[in-house]
Amino acid sequence: MTRPSRLTLVLAGLIAAAAVMGILLGETVFTMAQMSQAFADPASGPAEVLWQVRAPRVATALMVGAALGLSGAAMQGLLRNPLADPGVLGVSSSAAFAAAAAIVLGAAAVPGAVEISALIGAGLAGG
Repeated sequence: MTRPSRLTLVLAGLIAAAAVMGILLGETVFTMAQMSQAFADPASGPAEVLWQVRAPRVATALMVGAALGLSGAAMQGLLRNPLADPGVLGVSSSAAFAAAAAIVLGAAAVPGAVEISALIGAGLAGG
């Protein structure tokens, strides 16, 4: 087995372990018996917590992490710069400017307005 493939397997194992920990640990810690009960009886209490709260949260975290990694790799490839980050294109600065403008203009009183403004500013800079 080559060194890069061994590293890939180790990292995949760490991601899988983190996903399992994300499902097992929470406000109420699941035991393996409760996990098997959740798979055997979908109407049980542990199954409700597993399928309605923890599994979607872990799946979302995995998808967002993959999307961030792919977008970073795409940016580095497009710019042909292995050190490229959102600051190179001004995305971070534009997001900060839009958030600051929203605060100064009084939009901070509306819940989520600063975050949406920052997202719009980053989108305008990123194209």
